[in-house]
Amino acid sequence: MAFETATRRHVAAMAAQTKGTQNPLRWAVPKVGLAAGIYLSIRGSIAGTLSALNAAGKSSIVRAVRLVTNGSLDIWSISGPQYHWLLKDLLEDYRNPAGASDARAAVATGAFNLDMYLPLTLNSRETVGLFPLQNEQTDVQLEVEFETDSVVATGATVTATATPALVYLSVPRDPADLPPLNTVVQVFGDSRAVSAAGDVDYSLPRGASYVQVVHGLGFGVSGSDLWSRVQTLINQADVLHDFTPAILDIQTAALTGRTRIAGVLPIDYMGTAGLGNSGSSRDMLFSAMVTEFVDRITATGAGTLHTVRRQIVTLPAIR
Repeated sequence: MAFETATRRHVAAMAAQTKGTQNPLRWAVPKVGLAAGIYLSIRGSIAGTLSALNAAGKSSIVRAVRLVTNGSLDIWSISGPQYHWLLKDLLEDYRNPAGASDARAAVATGAFNLDMYLPLTLNSRETVGLFPLQNEQTDVQLEVEFETDSVVATGATVTATATPALVYLSVPRDPADLPPLNTVVQVFGDSRAVSAAGDVDYSLPRGASYVQVVHGLGFGVSGSDLWSRVQTLINQADVLHDFTPAILDIQTAALTGRTRIAGVLPIDYMGTAGLGNSGSSRDMLFSAMVTEFVDRITATGAGTLHTVRRQIVTLPAIR
């Protein structure tokens, strides 16, 4: 492919910012090349006499990370717990991209590391999701919002510094060597209260091609499964998946070589084709072709249902 020989990978450091100067912290992403991802270092310390520790652990320090284009199109919008508990083990070929992180540890005084990698492409090999920054009409902003200290733990004083770096590919001199630039790989996290045991339907928005959908119900430092069954239903009658915790344990181990985290329900539409997210697109679900797309989760008690959707959206071609 001509693009592979006509481009080169770059990493451009961006300025460090300190928690407390504003919330959220904001960076204008440099207008250079084709964005492939963001390295995001978030490090700091916790002081104080702590009680009422947040069940999500140190990951709760980050309320939200967003990557927004032109003030309207979100490429990433996810909380710290959703990234560190639900998503990060499912990126690339299931290598933890922030191995030194203690985001899943219980809130405690001392230093912490909440580093993240936000890929914009499906994986390091693919061009799907490359985002053109070298355009005066394109404005991309990174935001990091910190949680209120008292929500992390009563009595906590949290200090932190966030330092991003842009991973980008250079633009070939010959426009003919450019790959198609009409797709965005979006990552969204949301949450909703579950008041009691019973079936909870999560209706997935239609139109995108789904790469992964990861639910969380009961995860945390002392997590447990607050669910007994999850089904993926298409057009009401077609049952695509029907998992119990034990069966999802086996699939998670088979695909990732990892033990499934209690309270996490990973539904992977790309890794099932082999080689993690470097596999083929065989099982990705193009939801525009269905009239109903629902994950039905049988809850075993009250809790908060978190969901992360990783999806490919096709845009008008940019050349």
